Formats: sequence, C-alpha cells, structure tokens
Amino acid sequence: MEIRRSIVHKYILLSQSEVGGRALQAWARLLALPDYEDTVADPIVFDERSHRLLPEISVYDYFIHQIESRIENHHGRCVTVLVDSVRPNDLSLVSDAATWETLIAMLVVTFPEFRWTFAYDGLPEVQDKSCLDRANFTEGDKTVECIFCWHNRYSIFHVWSDPLFDATGLRDWIRLKTNLDLERMSSEAGNLNAPFQLPRRRELSAVIEDELDYAMMHAYTTYRFGFRTDVVSSWIQMEERFHIDPTGNAQTNSGNTRLKLPIKKRHKYRVILEDMRLQFADKSAKKHLSRLEERGIHCNRLADENDDSDFRFMISTGQESRSDDIWTTNKGFLKNKSNGVGGLLSKPVGGPFELWRTAKLDKLLPDGVANGFDSPPAEIMEDLYDGHGAPGKLALVARKLIDRARHKLSNGLSVSDNILSAVLANDACELLGGKTPALSLEAIKIKHAAEVRAECGFVGAGFHFDLEDRLREINKFVHATCRWYHPSVRSYAELDARATICNELVKIYSDAGQSEEQDACLAHFRWNNRRLELLQSMAQWSLIGIALNSVLFYAEVLLVSLNRILFAFGLWIIVFCGITLVVNSLYATEQLGLREFPVLLATQLNWMIGGSANGISSLGKSSSDQELMLALVSIGANVVGVFHFGILISYFYSLISRK
Repeated sequence: MEIRRSIVHKYILLSQSEVGGRALQAWARLLALPDYEDTVADPIVFDERSHRLLPEISVYDYFIHQIESRIENHHGRCVTVLVDSVRPNDLSLVSDAATWETLIAMLVVTFPEFRWTFAYDGLPEVQDKSCLDRANFTEGDKTVECIFCWHNRYSIFHVWSDPLFDATGLRDWIRLKTNLDLERMSSEAGNLNAPFQLPRRRELSAVIEDELDYAMMHAYTTYRFGFRTDVVSSWIQMEERFHIDPTGNAQTNSGNTRLKLPIKKRHKYRVILEDMRLQFADKSAKKHLSRLEERGIHCNRLADENDDSDFRFMISTGQESRSDDIWTTNKGFLKNKSNGVGGLLSKPVGGPFELWRTAKLDKLLPDGVANGFDSPPAEIMEDLYDGHGAPGKLALVARKLIDRARHKLSNGLSVSDNILSAVLANDACELLGGKTPALSLEAIKIKHAAEVRAECGFVGAGFHFDLEDRLREINKFVHATCRWYHPSVRSYAELDARATICNELVKIYSDAGQSEEQDACLAHFRWNNRRLELLQSMAQWSLIGIALNSVLFYAEVLLVSLNRILFAFGLWIIVFCGITLVVNSLYATEQLGLREFPVLLATQLNWMIGGSANGISSLGKSSSDQELMLALVSIGANVVGVFHFGILISYFYSLISRK
C-alpha cells in the first residue's frame, strides 16, 4: 500500500516531561511538517512534580485550557495531536489512579474531531501489512495492535478518515477499557445490580460521498444509530479502502483484477452509503464510477462477488438523460445483490430519521440500530443499574462535551459545524446514560437542536422532515432519563423537559421557515405544557384550575390540524342530535320518524352556529316542558359552537400570520 501524507494544518504536542516535549519538537522537525513555525505549537507538558498536589480535575482543566488556547481562531477539524507515549491497556476514563493514560483518554473523548497519534505505545511493530488495511481490524474482537497501528508514530502519514465518527475504533477502545473498570468497581463495591456500562460501537459503516455536507450528514446518521463510520471523500481514500491486489495488499489500481477475493481480504463494512456520480477532485477523468459494475472494476472490493456488506444503498439526485440508463442499471445491480440488501435513495434526504426510514434500516436492523449498541441502556428502563449518578470523571467529561456542543451550536453557520455539535452532545448523552438527569436532559436538547439545524441547512430538503420519529425518540430518552428522579416529581420533570426541548425546536424551525414542522413542535409543546399545568392543578385540588386547564387542553388538541377541528365539530352535532332525541322521547307527544332526521340535523347545525330554538315544534308535536328542555339544549349547542368557531378562527389566523 502506498502511504501518502495527509493534509493537516495544526499540530499540538503533549508530553509528560520537558525532555519529552523537546523530543517531540525535534521529531516534528524531522517529519518536515509544512510551515512548521506556524503549524506546530509549543508542547503542553504534564509536569508531575508541579501537578502532584493539584486535583485531577484541575489538571484536566489545565490541559483543556492549553489546547483551546492553541486552536483559538482555528478550524478544529484540522488538528493533529502528537503524544509522547501511552499505554493502550490503561486508557480508561474511570481509573482509580490519576494517571497520564486516564488524562489522555479523557482528552481523546473530549476532542473527538482531533487526530490522535502516539510516538510510543509499547506495542510490537505490525509485521502483517494487511493490518494497515483499515477494513480488516473489525473482524471479531479487535486487537489493540490493529487499532493503534492507525495512531502510532507512522500514522501521521496515513490517509486519514474523519476521526469524528471513530472509524479507527480508538474511542470505542477507551469505552471497552472503561467498561471493564466499571465492572471491577461495581464488583468491589458489592453491588447486586448490573454495573453501569457505556454503549459500544462494534460495527463499521462506510459513507462514500464527494460533497462534504452530505458526507457529514450521512456519516452522522450511521454514527447516531450505533456504527463507527469511515468517511470516504477522495479517490485516494476510496482506492485504499476498496481496491486490493488479490495476491497482496491494497495498492494502486492497475489493470483488471476482477477475481473473487478470499474472505479475509474483503472489506468488513456492514453498511455502505454511497453517491452515484462521484466526482472526486483527485480522480482521473478516465475512471468512471457512476455505474456500479464499473465501480467494481476500479475498486474490486465493491464488485458484487466480493461485497459482503449487509446493506448497500446508493443515494443520488436521480438525474438521468434519455440516452442514459445509469439509474435503472444500478437499481437492478443492487436489487440482485448477492449478499444482503441494496437499493437506491433520492437526494435530498430530510435528515437522519428520514434516511434511516427510507432505507428501511429501522426495520431491517434489530431495534433499528447496530448489533450490540444499547442507547439508552435497557437496564435504565428496567431500573437494573446500581447507583444514582454517572461516575464523576464521566460526568466531568460529559459536562465539557456539552459546553463545547453549546458553543459550536451558537456559532455554527454550516452543516459541518452543526454535525460536530450533534456528535459532542450525543457522546455526552452516552457517557451519562441518563444517570445524571440535569446534564443528560441538556445534552438531549442540544443534540436534537443541532440535528435540526443541520437538516435545515440543506436547501430543498425541508419538504419531508420525519418529525414523528424525532418526537418519539425525544419522549423515549426523556422518559429513560427522568426515571432517576424521585417518583413525586418524575412526571413533572418529564413533561417540563419535553416541553423545553420542543420549544427549542420551534424556534429553529421558525428561523428556517419550516412552518409545518414548527406547528407540529408547537402542538407538542402545548400538549406537554398543558398536561403539566393540569397535573399541578390536580395536586393542589384546584377545581377551577382543573376545569380551565381541561378546556384549554381540549382546544390545544384540536389546534393541531384542521381535520381535528372539523371532526370535533361534526361529532358535537351528532351528540346534540342524540340529546334532542332523548328529550323528544321523554317529553314529546309524538315521536320523530325517519323523515324528520334531516330536519333534526339542520336544526342542530343552526344551533351550533348561534341560531335560536324557535321553530322547534317542526320536530313534532311539542309540550311546554319539551320546549324548555330544547331551549337549554339550544343554549348548550350555541356555547359549544361558538367555542369551536373560535378554535377554527385561531387556526386560520396562525396560518395567515406566518412570516
């Protein structure tokens, strides 16, 4: 495999001593990094003697401050961190001892968008060069060598994937070691319940896309549903991932190598999302990739006989000229896929939920997520976890992730910035597991706000946002999180959290001009807010409050759609028809026949729109008692009718007054 220099723009050096820091500087100079004086910052040194008396939290905050000061006014996605040494098996977030490895683990999780390299990791040199093939390390239980070969001192020259979605598995390795420590700590404490565990991403997906915003959105979609994601956004990356010499290692494509590869040499991506008309800037014009058959020639791991992915979907605008049958040909290719399921999807896709539902992965995958991914953990829903809060270091890192996500969200002007904010908030949710409710609810709010902003950043995608699935997930996660509150306040906290998150989404949809989504979120906000006030009135035994909130609750239910208002209006007409029939049977000297029913319906409609009870004798021979009762029924119909007409006017006013 040919190794090429990756393009980076900022280097940060972390060392355990002044001597180590100078060694890193010398090493960086030997690497001939471009614009060394401007791109390589002074080392950040962990002086154990000076930090010995400081709390571990202060050391972590010190390093955070130093790193942030060095990347101020710099795009954080173009940062590589060089660490002098680390022991991979000690990279746990909750280690009892305040070690260098724990600090590095916390920093790796805090800055997921950075590229992390370690000058020395204590691991043996990788002899099998096929291990450097990114696709091979996912088979079975990943070994530490296969992960860290992408983060050792040579990896600075590798063709990097976007580290944000943990394609190499470094952050998943940290979670594995953290879970082992959590199990040990729970066992030592004698807890009988299940120990708290972080969700793991054991499976890998690939996103092949030449447009950055689409690549980020599709990669985030697979990431949020439990996959680590390898973003392939250049020809050099695609060639390295998906072309291999049948007798050797991945290498530059030359000639036709359409041979069936051994299983161990095939890619191990379970899900592949790829664009149709790939126009990579570094791709030769002679290479044509629009047809999947030809794509399999240039990248033989994507040939049908070698593609072991369970799910492969091509996402395209669907443009096809009269003389061009690419769409039809590719559709047939994926339909007849030898292994797994394939299909064609059309751009633009309205966000993660719409993409997942359109590809039917919410049904094809167990629980709609990757195997082994459990978020929120089932133990939370069943009250099986021990303890009442996330371990302190996890909460500390989660709090910093939330702060960074909030800052990115407030300043995010692009889809990529909003996706970064969503990843930070999503990781914070997973670290907390709902066990620290206040922080968890804030993370959930920021996560969905960032996702919605990213969705709205695609012009033309706003006609089909899948809001029902989003609201359903919000309710699920909020419910799981609020189970940690005391039963006496649990319902109040859950309703208030739902209302707060929906209100945040209302403002975002309003700014983006997404009126239908804004109205839907506003309806859910009103629903939860009214239920909250109704619960408070019931708790205080306030009959007036209960009656008032019940009426307002009913009105807000109808305001969701015009169909609801018209249905309710018709239903009330039928109700008053029934009441009139009862009155007639009790007081009338002559019962109504079938021919009088149209008159009965017309009379009720007249009453509903404010008509009087005059002429009720036309419904049959009446007595004075009957006339009195029908007059009361008429007054009730007048009140109900005016109330519903007020709701109807409010509904139309909300439509007309949209900006």
